[in-house]
Amino acid sequence: MGAEWSPPPREEAAPGGDAGSGEAVDVVVGLLAEGIEGLDGRALASRLADVERALRRLEGVAFEIIVAAEHREVFREDGHVSVRGWVKASVRLSDVEVTHRVRCARLTRRSPVWRAAMASGRLGVAQFRELARVGANRRCGDQLDEVAEAMVTVATSVSFEDFCRVVRDWERLADADGAHRDGDRAHDNRAASWRRVGDSWYLDARFAPAQGEAIAEVLNRFVEAEVTADWDQLKAVHGNDADWSLLKRSPAQRCADAIAAVCETAASAPPDASVPVPIVNYVIDAHIFDEQLAALVEDRPAVFDITDVTQVRCHSADGGSVDPADVVAAAVVGHVRRVVIGGDGVIINLGRRSRLFTGSAREAALLQAVLDRGRRCLWPGCRHRHCQVDHCHEWHDQGSTDLANAGPLCGRHNRHKSRGYRTWRDVNGNWHIRRPDGTTMPEAA
Repeated sequence: MGAEWSPPPREEAAPGGDAGSGEAVDVVVGLLAEGIEGLDGRALASRLADVERALRRLEGVAFEIIVAAEHREVFREDGHVSVRGWVKASVRLSDVEVTHRVRCARLTRRSPVWRAAMASGRLGVAQFRELARVGANRRCGDQLDEVAEAMVTVATSVSFEDFCRVVRDWERLADADGAHRDGDRAHDNRAASWRRVGDSWYLDARFAPAQGEAIAEVLNRFVEAEVTADWDQLKAVHGNDADWSLLKRSPAQRCADAIAAVCETAASAPPDASVPVPIVNYVIDAHIFDEQLAALVEDRPAVFDITDVTQVRCHSADGGSVDPADVVAAAVVGHVRRVVIGGDGVIINLGRRSRLFTGSAREAALLQAVLDRGRRCLWPGCRHRHCQVDHCHEWHDQGSTDLANAGPLCGRHNRHKSRGYRTWRDVNGNWHIRRPDGTTMPEAA
């Protein structure tokens, strides 16, 4: 048996260091680590949330230190030309990590809202780094402080992925000219190559946003067909014991087979067959669409109202940010389906018409899932995108087959829900899950 692990001996404080602060950190760490082995699942989750809040607050302190060092130019004492070199030398971070820390520190200096959000532990480090990235954008970063409170509210109420989508939609509208130039550059740089190396063939391609979304729409349908085929085969062999982990093909293998299926389908089509136009679903707020359309008609730059960060949607069904000009252009030629969103954030109510979500009801529910969870399973922590659409309030208990009662769930969590869990969406569009004992599953802190 190996020797029992013990923490390394504590080093003496370096000259100029603060031994008292080190002791305080030791006390906090000791309290957070105390009694872990005796905690049940929920208590462990609560302790993990406590640790996360402590890490956020410590990160906020690190930002305060960097701000003070830059303001007082203490970095010059050891010959550094900027605070970046001082940070890197002081704690031996990577260049990428130094960039994150300095950006975040500079953002906290700009507004008491950012500073308070980090000091209190409300805002996650990853969310703050995403905001700091936008804040460093010279073309639109100065506008971010005007919506600081709203951004913090969104960051603390939705998943990280959905928050990033909101931030990037906002950034694209705040920097409309720059985003449009980026789109033009991406279109000019489109390219593809196809080559053989040994026994393998390599496909390398890049496309502009709108072109890529149309291709992705087609490819995703073929990938879903491959997933369905694998799952049906697994169910036939294992029945109710079927589990996603037993699938023989990896996602990358299914994607490769889907591309091959696209080519085979195209090759087998009659020469005179009409080419189907893929329907690409773009989700865009009405005032964004109207302003972009008016700007194009009047031959002027678009000026968007971005003060309400919850009403800056302009993205594809998969959550990719799209230039509003591309959405308007696609709508003019008829390749885009209009998606009407009600005041409560729900597309439409289809009523209690059928037992199952099929046809347009299922498609509308999946589009609603784009608004709610970026097409992912609504279960906290689950990132699965191959979802079923089911009733939140069960059909057999008078639940209606409409969008207000529709939720995307992966197969595993759809089955798990039948054990007495209940899912529902609040008036702000956020999903909640109640356990059989009446308690609510925790959301991300």
